[in-house]
Amino acid sequence: MEKMNIPKVKKSYSAYGIGGTIRLAGNMSSEIYDGKSSKLIVRKDLKDMINQLIDTDMEYVNTLLQVNASRIHTAIPGFIILNTIMKTLSIDEINISDKGIREGYLLSKIN
Repeated sequence: MEKMNIPKVKKSYSAYGIGGTIRLAGNMSSEIYDGKSSKLIVRKDLKDMINQLIDTDMEYVNTLLQVNASRIHTAIPGFIILNTIMKTLSIDEINISDKGIREGYLLSKIN
């Protein structure tokens, strides 16, 4: 596999995201870190959730099961990919859309 040459970014950014993994991360963050919005995922919280899930912290595993049990097999790989993207592109937080890819596709066909 060929390595991508992605330039280092010195400034941190916010981003917007859609999709199941990002929504799951936001919902878990909201449940675990009381008072945080489910519409925002902060990279340091995401890293903590990854570490706790890998260490099989039952509080985090149970929260994942309560939030979306059907994603139990894809949550950790998805969170790791999301964290890697955030780190590589210097993204500190992602604002989470309540719309999904299907809504965007439908709107593009309507317009």
